[in-house]
Amino acid sequence: MRKNIILKKAIIVYLVLILILLISTVAYIYGILIKSYISNEKNHTITTLDSYKKIISREIKSLDSLCKNNASRDDLHESLTPKNNNNIRADFFSDTFNNNNLDFVIISDSSGNQVYSQAHEDGNKETSPVSSDITEFLDNNPQIIFAGTKYQDKVSGIFRVNDNYIIYSSNKIAGSADTDLALGSLIMGRYLDENTLSDLSELLGNKVIFLPIEKIKLADGKIDIANEITRTKENYIYLESDSIMKTFIPVEDFKGDVLGAFQINITRDFFLENMKNILDFSYLMLFSVILFTLLSAFFIRNIVIKRITNLNNAVNEVNVRELSEINYKDNGKDEISNLASSIKNMLLKIRKANLELKYLKFNDKLTGLYNRSYLEEEIRRLDNSRSLPLSIILIDINGLRIINDAFGTKTGNVVLIKTAKCLKKSCRIGEIVARWGGDEFIIVLPSTNNEDAEKIAERINKKCSKIKLKNIDINISIGVSTKTIENEDIQDIIIEAETRLYRHKLFEKDSVSSSIILSLERTLWAKSSETEEHTVRLKKMSVAIGRQLGLSANQLDDLKLLSSLHDLGKVGISESILTKKEKLNDRDWETIKKHPYIGYQIAKSSPQLSHISECILHHHEWWDGTGYPYGLRGEKIPLLSRIISIVDAFDVMVNGRIYKKSMTIQEATEELKRFAGRQFDPNLVRLFIKIIDEDKLISY
Repeated sequence: MRKNIILKKAIIVYLVLILILLISTVAYIYGILIKSYISNEKNHTITTLDSYKKIISREIKSLDSLCKNNASRDDLHESLTPKNNNNIRADFFSDTFNNNNLDFVIISDSSGNQVYSQAHEDGNKETSPVSSDITEFLDNNPQIIFAGTKYQDKVSGIFRVNDNYIIYSSNKIAGSADTDLALGSLIMGRYLDENTLSDLSELLGNKVIFLPIEKIKLADGKIDIANEITRTKENYIYLESDSIMKTFIPVEDFKGDVLGAFQINITRDFFLENMKNILDFSYLMLFSVILFTLLSAFFIRNIVIKRITNLNNAVNEVNVRELSEINYKDNGKDEISNLASSIKNMLLKIRKANLELKYLKFNDKLTGLYNRSYLEEEIRRLDNSRSLPLSIILIDINGLRIINDAFGTKTGNVVLIKTAKCLKKSCRIGEIVARWGGDEFIIVLPSTNNEDAEKIAERINKKCSKIKLKNIDINISIGVSTKTIENEDIQDIIIEAETRLYRHKLFEKDSVSSSIILSLERTLWAKSSETEEHTVRLKKMSVAIGRQLGLSANQLDDLKLLSSLHDLGKVGISESILTKKEKLNDRDWETIKKHPYIGYQIAKSSPQLSHISECILHHHEWWDGTGYPYGLRGEKIPLLSRIISIVDAFDVMVNGRIYKKSMTIQEATEELKRFAGRQFDPNLVRLFIKIIDEDKLISY
């Protein structure tokens, strides 16, 4: 079915392409070639008509030449003198008639009177009088007769008498010297009849017909050819059919008016030859298109569709459940081969992804232990009499949140992984270890009583307490509960284990807190210039001030904790900046000034430290409001922060730093006095200096 669909689509695409190709070819042929051929044909015809017109004009000029030669004869001129008048011989022009196909000759004197006229009838060589219609016409149009005497040397052209059209030439009779006085005019004429047209047709090679202007018909009723010729006095071309072209050469009389036109039918040989070439080209194109289509169909079927069909069948044979490899071989190097390779790679990736999904469905990605979904299934499976007593151990990593905040989630993940390995090693075969939540693990112990479960929990606690990660001590809390009666709800057993776990947390709260604080202190000492001795001195000095102020025991404890962890945020600052020996640049100072907020965030996330988080945040605020991070001023700064800022500055001045030389106690107290009211609380400065002077609190 799919094969047919592909084939149909391919056929449709190719038919569309072929149709577009044919339409484009036809448009090109008829829109460009034929138009070009017609234009070339028209130009060729115009050139031909111009040559025809010259031939016709040449006929008139030949009559002019004949008339001029005879008019310049001395004997003719002599015969018109007064003494010889009426002595013109009757056969004077007999040879001229016979040799030049003249139809009549007329001689007039200088007064316009016809002194001689002679006509030549059709079909014989006998002479006869000139038609009275012609003589009358000439009498009414003296400009023809008086060519040489009153008008010009010669006049020639065509005139119409009734239904006859006559080619004529009129020349003055002045003798061979052409200096004598013109004594009259010689007029020669030839009828524009069938004989004349036959002669023209023979000369032109095409039949010539003369049509009076009124007999020229309309072309398809659209164009009035007669009016068009009369208006333009230009040659006119009319395409009558694909093979014949009618052409008209206008004929003007002696006044310049159009009398009619020579109609010449010209065979469209040039156009027909080009059309034959176009037809041959079209056949060639059609044959080429058909051949191209057949070859393309063969190519598509054997090189494309067949291979795609085989590939499709191979893909359909793949076992979806097992995701077996595709059974398809193709040694080609084209897109289909690349597609087959891509499908193979895709199946491998899908198989790998499925295995990962299957693994992640039941396992925790980070620790590799079973996850909660798997454990819940196992608990339901084991919740029966055969597994009793069924013990549950819940484990929670203490302070993981603060570890994440202080040292980063990467360190927190390492703590989880190490704890998971410890739990796995502490359990026996058949005991299920799983990650229960973010920092919680659970162990399910089938056929294990509470006493044995407690021993396992103790073993786990000992092993985990030995885990070290840099300066961090891993500390866990454990809760154990056991189901011994079949009708007990296993969820109640888990809740009881949770209750015991949080009770254990509560009992060991102080030690857990101490452990977390100690880990943070160690890290701070290792990473910055802070030292354990510095912390001890700060505790002594801050507590001394606190006691003088009458602070409560809890406040004094907070002062001690703040003395240790006021710079807690420095664990999030690069060690290269914290231990830099040269003077810090502006960029370094901007980084350093972030540590109060970092410390605040860490402390805020820990129940053991959240109560001093605000004091950590503001221990670098100045009394005059120019400190950081918020620019608090005066008593808006927490009291414990004001105390720590004084004793910390004093100890740094007296004991020095990598970047700062130490001072004497006297110099340090003078410095405190100088900055009292600016950086430090002036009342606390006076109290602190008094304590130093009177109690000799610290021995330097």
